[in-house]
Amino acid sequence: MKRLFAFLLVTILAFQLVSCNTGSGSGETPGGEETPGGEETPGGEETPGGEETPREEDVPLGNEVGYRAFTMDLQLLGGGGTVNPKDYKGKVVVLNFWGTWCGPCKSELPHFNELAEEYSDKVVFLLVHSVSEGKEEPYSYVSENFPNSPMVFARDELMGQYDKYYHLLGGDRYYPRTYVLDSDGVITYANSGSLTKVQLQLLIEQALSKK
Repeated sequence: MKRLFAFLLVTILAFQLVSCNTGSGSGETPGGEETPGGEETPGGEETPGGEETPREEDVPLGNEVGYRAFTMDLQLLGGGGTVNPKDYKGKVVVLNFWGTWCGPCKSELPHFNELAEEYSDKVVFLLVHSVSEGKEEPYSYVSENFPNSPMVFARDELMGQYDKYYHLLGGDRYYPRTYVLDSDGVITYANSGSLTKVQLQLLIEQALSKK
């Protein structure tokens, strides 16, 4: 009888020891999958730096650096439909307001064209011609000087006596005026005055680095 009692006591003690060790020190977080550091992943996708990836909608619309650029449909030169900067989400957009009556505008276009060819897989060049300044038809000028250009040429829309999109983006009545938008449509550069090829390339690289 004593031997049976001793055997039962040893069996009970052994069972209790096994139960205490099960799961001990595992670092598992109750109710969730365990991360390498032993903490549960928050309810969103985590970036390598530990912060949730910001959503495009979190950036407000505006016409200054740091804002998501206002957009609108623009008529393509020569017909053929419309184009909108938001059509190019995922690529950097160089948005340039110009006119055939503007000497500095025409002087910088060859540089724009060279970079448009160089960055054709990453960057879209959208050239928007003024409709309120002068009456020269720009299509013939573009066809003659940039017949096979990867640049996209469109015209602004008249709003009273002003260029609608130019003023929506904060135009200051000076041409040319250039904006650079990153792949989410956020403005990284906005200013009037002509740009050299080197200056524009640096602005493009800056916008590409934000992807």
